[in-house]
Amino acid sequence: MVGGAATNEAYRAALERFKVQQDKDEAGASTPEPVAQLVERILRDPSPQLRYSVGMLGQRIVIPAKQVLPQRVFEWVLSRVLGLD
Repeated sequence: MVGGAATNEAYRAALERFKVQQDKDEAGASTPEPVAQLVERILRDPSPQLRYSVGMLGQRIVIPAKQVLPQRVFEWVLSRVLGLD
Protein backbone atom coordinates (compact mmCIF):
# COMPACT_ATOMS: atom_id res chain seq x y z
CA MET A 1 0.00 0.00 0.00
CA VAL A 2 1.23 3.45 -0.80
CA GLY A 3 0.30 6.99 0.05
CA GLY A 4 -1.03 8.66 3.16
CA ALA A 5 -3.82 6.15 3.75
CA ALA A 6 -1.27 3.38 4.25
CA THR A 7 0.59 5.30 6.93
CA ASN A 8 -2.30 7.19 8.54
CA GLU A 9 -3.89 5.07 11.26
CA ALA A 10 -7.29 6.72 10.76
CA TYR A 11 -7.52 5.36 7.19
CA ARG A 12 -5.43 2.19 7.31
CA ALA A 13 -8.23 -0.24 8.24
CA ALA A 14 -10.59 1.12 5.58
CA LEU A 15 -7.84 0.94 2.98
CA GLU A 16 -7.09 -2.67 3.89
CA ARG A 17 -10.79 -3.64 3.62
CA PHE A 18 -11.01 -1.86 0.28
CA LYS A 19 -7.88 -3.65 -0.97
CA VAL A 20 -9.37 -7.06 -0.05
CA GLN A 21 -12.52 -6.24 -2.03
CA GLN A 22 -10.49 -4.87 -4.94
CA ASP A 23 -8.41 -8.05 -5.08
CA LYS A 24 -11.61 -10.16 -5.14
CA ASP A 25 -13.03 -8.04 -7.96
CA GLU A 26 -9.85 -8.29 -9.99
CA ALA A 27 -9.64 -12.05 -9.48
CA GLY A 28 -13.16 -12.39 -10.89
CA ALA A 29 -12.66 -9.92 -13.73
CA SER A 30 -13.24 -11.06 -17.25
CA THR A 31 -10.70 -11.21 -20.03
CA PRO A 32 -10.47 -8.56 -22.78
CA GLU A 33 -12.46 -10.73 -25.20
CA PRO A 34 -15.92 -9.38 -24.26
CA VAL A 35 -14.72 -5.84 -25.03
CA ALA A 36 -13.24 -6.97 -28.35
CA GLN A 37 -16.47 -8.76 -29.24
CA LEU A 38 -18.51 -5.67 -28.38
CA VAL A 39 -16.24 -3.44 -30.49
CA GLU A 40 -16.60 -5.84 -33.41
CA ARG A 41 -20.40 -5.83 -33.02
CA ILE A 42 -20.46 -2.02 -32.89
CA LEU A 43 -18.30 -1.74 -36.00
CA ARG A 44 -20.65 -4.05 -37.90
CA ASP A 45 -23.81 -2.29 -36.73
CA PRO A 46 -25.12 0.18 -39.34
CA SER A 47 -26.79 2.25 -36.58
CA PRO A 48 -24.74 1.86 -33.40
CA GLN A 49 -25.89 3.28 -30.10
CA LEU A 50 -24.14 6.30 -28.62
CA ARG A 51 -22.95 4.42 -25.54
CA TYR A 52 -22.37 0.81 -24.56
CA SER A 53 -21.67 -0.90 -21.30
CA VAL A 54 -19.36 -3.85 -20.85
CA GLY A 55 -17.98 -5.50 -17.74
CA MET A 56 -19.23 -7.28 -14.68
CA LEU A 57 -22.80 -6.47 -13.66
CA GLY A 58 -21.62 -4.95 -10.40
CA GLN A 59 -19.52 -2.47 -12.36
CA ARG A 60 -22.09 -1.73 -15.05
CA ILE A 61 -24.88 -1.03 -12.58
CA VAL A 62 -23.03 1.81 -10.83
CA ILE A 63 -23.91 4.56 -13.32
CA PRO A 64 -27.66 3.82 -13.52
CA ALA A 65 -27.76 3.38 -9.73
CA LYS A 66 -26.13 6.77 -9.23
CA GLN A 67 -28.70 8.35 -11.53
CA VAL A 68 -31.74 6.97 -9.68
CA LEU A 69 -30.65 6.70 -6.04
CA PRO A 70 -30.40 9.64 -3.68
CA GLN A 71 -26.73 10.57 -3.18
CA ARG A 72 -26.62 9.43 0.45
CA VAL A 73 -28.13 6.04 -0.41
CA PHE A 74 -25.77 5.58 -3.36
CA GLU A 75 -22.73 6.40 -1.22
CA TRP A 76 -23.93 4.07 1.55
CA VAL A 77 -24.41 1.18 -0.89
CA LEU A 78 -21.07 1.85 -2.58
CA SER A 79 -19.24 2.00 0.74
CA ARG A 80 -20.78 -1.34 1.76
CA VAL A 81 -19.81 -2.97 -1.54
CA LEU A 82 -16.25 -1.63 -1.30
CA GLY A 83 -15.88 -2.75 2.31
CA LEU A 84 -15.64 0.80 3.64
CA ASP A 85 -18.62 0.69 5.99
